[in-house]
Amino acid sequence: MKNFKLAVTFISIVSIFFSYCTIGPKKVGPPSKSSVDPGTEVPFSKVMTPGFAEEYVGADIVTKADFFASGMGAWTMDIPKGYMVFQALPPGVQGKTDPLSGQAKGEFVLIPKTAGELIFELRPGDPIILRGGTEVIKGMGLHLVKFIATSVQKAE
Repeated sequence: MKNFKLAVTFISIVSIFFSYCTIGPKKVGPPSKSSVDPGTEVPFSKVMTPGFAEEYVGADIVTKADFFASGMGAWTMDIPKGYMVFQALPPGVQGKTDPLSGQAKGEFVLIPKTAGELIFELRPGDPIILRGGTEVIKGMGLHLVKFIATSVQKAE
């Protein structure tokens, strides 16, 4: 009986998350002009924090992170045509294990395929420098923050 309740709870949570990712979330679109000066360096942990992330929608900022993994792991989201996704973490931070999937998860970064070849050469923990801004999707009381990179380079 315990396993049945756990399974029902798991299915309910997955269904809610799937609905959130595919139906009705509201994107916080790029402002007509970002108030952040191009090239401003901002800590990755701040950039990816809801509340602060909205300040960087459509911006052209620079942030340092550690590469975590290519792809999305057990997660799902729409990826615009011509883009690829990988995961990154603030420097020195370890990925947290998701209690539902059992997989560690980083922050999602989308980058044009033409600018993302370096991703396939990186190892977890490699320091990287990202340039770009954020996209924030709100729905059902949740905030999904994605970093939309225009470039990635390996930090020295």
